[in-house]
Amino acid sequence: IDTPPDDFQMVRENLRLIREILNPKEDVHQVSTFVANLKDEIYEKIDEYIHAVEMCLCFELRGDILMRSNSGEKKIIDLGMIEDLVSTRDAENNPGWITNAINDLKYLYDMKRIEKEVTFSPKSGTSILMNNVVPVSGLIM
Repeated sequence: IDTPPDDFQMVRENLRLIREILNPKEDVHQVSTFVANLKDEIYEKIDEYIHAVEMCLCFELRGDILMRSNSGEKKIIDLGMIEDLVSTRDAENNPGWITNAINDLKYLYDMKRIEKEVTFSPKSGTSILMNNVVPVSGLIM
């Protein structure tokens, strides 16, 4: 920042490349394909993590879930139900990881929802959504 670059031609070349990559009208470097493939790979791992966390929560709360499910209040176990169960338990019966796991799931559910709602590709232009959750394609771009 304090010292000018040694090679201004390289700076110009980098700027040209960045403009090409971010050009919404032409995808000359197949950035859309790259983003889509990388996004799919990353979400595959995220989905595995989500499943593992959901299973851990169900295992930890199994007695409460079975009791609540059999009472007829809810037939499908969802995050809201798990939060309700956790809030009714004594602090001694709630390991700290449960709250962290619930917050992780909320973040990842939001991330996946936003991914479907907002397009981050050079062809469509970059959509901006003000949120504390950034989908994977937004991180890649």
